[in-house]
Amino acid sequence: MSVFGPVPSRRLGKSLGVNNIPVKICSYSCVYCQLGRT
Repeated sequence: MSVFGPVPSRRLGKSLGVNNIPVKICSYSCVYCQLGRT
């Protein structure tokens, strides 16, 4: 698990991101993910 940030949040202003998926497990490659494309 990794914690990253602070990242912009519309509701809270700034928040920390938590990635509970091990590296290269997610196959979605979302362009808006703060961890980048996998």
